[in-house]
Amino acid sequence: MKTMFRDRLHYRFKKWGYAYHKLVRNMQQIKCPACNSQDFQIATIQKPFWVEICNNCGLGLTFPIRTVDVQENEHSNLYSRDIFINEYMTNYAPYLEKSFMRGLVRLSHYAKPRAKLLDVGCGFGYFLNLAREAGYTVEGVEMSKILAQEGKERFNINIIPGSISEIQASKSYDILTAWDMLEHVI
Repeated sequence: MKTMFRDRLHYRFKKWGYAYHKLVRNMQQIKCPACNSQDFQIATIQKPFWVEICNNCGLGLTFPIRTVDVQENEHSNLYSRDIFINEYMTNYAPYLEKSFMRGLVRLSHYAKPRAKLLDVGCGFGYFLNLAREAGYTVEGVEMSKILAQEGKERFNINIIPGSISEIQASKSYDILTAWDMLEHVI
């Protein structure tokens, strides 16, 4: 009984939160960071979030725009749970492997295997493992310390816990990838 009540309450707050954020968004004059346009249209909604596409250049922005602290906290809470990795491997990995392999074929036109590849927002390194198997020298960056550690243990891949701004400036890479990551960036 408590669970059902809690779920209803959570849904109601989520619904109200979405309405509040839409109201705030309608009062904002957001400019596209790529082209400075203010002409947007909604592309997709997954409450409490939505993506608006710039009608001038096509860049998508996720709303509501959150602070860095809120973003990092949400990221850690969602992606650092033990159950996430098991769900990922069961439900998403088979689909994503096909997508990642197509991406590796495309990348091979620009940089051949043995090239140094950095994956930003790499999670626990699933793509990096496939890229290494294809012959690339790989390294990753991941905000979640738990996922970075999981990648080191599971695939023996160097994953730097933190953000891309924490990478040493003296390092260089031939390829930079960011799979399913941009929607998480402030």
